Amino acid sequence: MGKIIHNLSIKKTLTIVMATLVLFMLLLSALSIVINKNGSNSLHEIADVGVVQMNAINRTEANLTQANGSTREYLKAWEDDENTSEVNRWKQEAEASLEAAQQRIEEFNSIAPPPGSERETLASEANRIYQTYTLQLNNVLQATTLNAANSEWLQVMNARREFQTVVRDFVLLTETRTTEILTNDERNSRISLIATILIVALALAMVVAARMVIVRAIINPINATVDYLTAIAKGDLTQTIHQLGRNEIGVLLNGLKPGFIE
Repeated sequence: MGKIIHNLSIKKTLTIVMATLVLFMLLLSALSIVINKNGSNSLHEIADVGVVQMNAINRTEANLTQANGSTREYLKAWEDDENTSEVNRWKQEAEASLEAAQQRIEEFNSIAPPPGSERETLASEANRIYQTYTLQLNNVLQATTLNAANSEWLQVMNARREFQTVVRDFVLLTETRTTEILTNDERNSRISLIATILIVALALAMVVAARMVIVRAIINPINATVDYLTAIAKGDLTQTIHQLGRNEIGVLLNGLKPGFIE
């Protein structure tokens, strides 16, 4: 092993050491990029699904509940033969709530779920029931007779229950998915930490090994050569030195008088 080290070219030795250190730096950089990307994707999904989309569907339900309540008061005012302004007030409040619900459902739909996913199925079902629900509320508000309005109102209650059910299912799915994302992110963080520790440990081991190689292949031969040449400069021609390998230092020693080299 020592002979192999002594035969290593100084240039090649330094090149190998530097290349290895650069490789470990690239591995750490790549690992850091992967960690940041995975973390960023997780945060984006939590923000989109767990915050924006869930908030939008909950606010949609809240707006529809307000529209439902105003529509019920509208029918009650109509049945009680209250003045036209009171009837119109409840009708306008219901229409305003429906308009607000439309804005919220558009916000909900602005985030596209993964194709073929359970979230896509629930989102599609929520939109279908929403369209039915709002259409029936509008039919009540646009009915020309009280009997027609009451007939439409019976269907509204069924659509309301269906919409509340699909919203609960979507919220539950969102909470489950958020928990999965956090669990996966925590697991990936542990794996990344272990990988980072291993890479750093290998890099430190490589630094130690590189130092040993440099000392044995470069530093020690140079020190021995300096001591030898210093002795000759002082007139001591009895000194001898072992020829160490075929690297640059070995070439230097070959240039000396053969009698000085063992």
